[in-house]
Amino acid sequence: GAAVAALWSNGGKEVRVGLDKKLKNLQVYDGMGNLLQPPVESGRLVITLLDTPVFLVAEGTPAEELGRLASGASLTLPIPIARRFTVREGRLAMELLVGNNTRQPISARVSLPEPMLFPLAGGAETEVTLAAIPPAGEGKAVFPLKYGLDRNGEFKRLMLDIQAGDYTFRETWLLWLLNSRPAAAGIKLTGDPAAWSGVLPVKLVTTDRSGATRRLTQVRSGAITGEEALTQGMAPILQGKSDLSGRVYSQWDAQNLYFAAEVLDNSVEKGDRVDIYLSNGGTPPSGPAGRIFDLSYRVDESGARAILKSGEESREVPAAFRKTAGGYFLELSVPWTALGLKPEAGRLLGFDASLTDSDQGVFHAQLVWSGAAYSAGDPAGFGVLAIGK
Repeated sequence: GAAVAALWSNGGKEVRVGLDKKLKNLQVYDGMGNLLQPPVESGRLVITLLDTPVFLVAEGTPAEELGRLASGASLTLPIPIARRFTVREGRLAMELLVGNNTRQPISARVSLPEPMLFPLAGGAETEVTLAAIPPAGEGKAVFPLKYGLDRNGEFKRLMLDIQAGDYTFRETWLLWLLNSRPAAAGIKLTGDPAAWSGVLPVKLVTTDRSGATRRLTQVRSGAITGEEALTQGMAPILQGKSDLSGRVYSQWDAQNLYFAAEVLDNSVEKGDRVDIYLSNGGTPPSGPAGRIFDLSYRVDESGARAILKSGEESREVPAAFRKTAGGYFLELSVPWTALGLKPEAGRLLGFDASLTDSDQGVFHAQLVWSGAAYSAGDPAGFGVLAIGK
């Protein structure tokens, strides 16, 4: 018979483990019985574990031998244990923490494989060496980016190579950045776009027709649910930008954080909505998110008020709505006190935005700025809102 062993990760946290590749007849299956083909790195079979068991099956191998192999599985660390955005000397920076789960001090090298494509600040180093990271310790590599606190950035790829001991691997993230500009004067919510003249927006758009493009991952629909369906000759959900697209702006002063949404929608009706998602804790792609807030406005239901919700708590906040020739313009105001924060330039918040469109009372489509691959409001998909200078 075959010996079987199971491996999984406690708490559901994704970890990578390495197995000495001693058994030629070893096979790996998922919980549904599908045969997996894990990669081999540095002579070790590398398996990614979650809270669902992965099964090791070895035909004709004593159970004791397979048990020893499974119990000898070791984390393929050092790996990046945290990555986050921070502000250094008035500009955005990327911090990478490399952990050491071995029993000996290690050194690590973090480098940019494509420095010409990385939004690095001028003159900054493209390689950082972390010497003598102690067991159970961590080292920090910092890469200052070219973005000051007056810039936006969308879909900027951040790619880093990490080499530590015998292990070399690559980590890739996307940077989504919206700058909140200091308001020149107190903003009165009137629904007038003129109050936002000169403020740089971020865009929520898709292509005019379905095709292979990064923006297609931002379209959700109850009828066509994924990028693959959109590129397989099916009818497009959105018939151009006039069907649904938008721009989102932000400003701030000592009392409030302001947002505006300029939306193109060829059929504005009840059920259309704008959602602004915020977190007051750590910024993505890792770090504690703190409290998550959903600032939502529903067309023809909200009037001069939007709803700010966090968990089971909710409150009304001021809003101004005005229909335009091709859609509508919306302004929102959130007191800093409602977010549990003090206003200060250089603060970074997790941020995302979505536009939801209904046609004839039926859900049509949704555009999402940074987190289309996640559930709405999931901080794992948040971009960064920088409180600018």
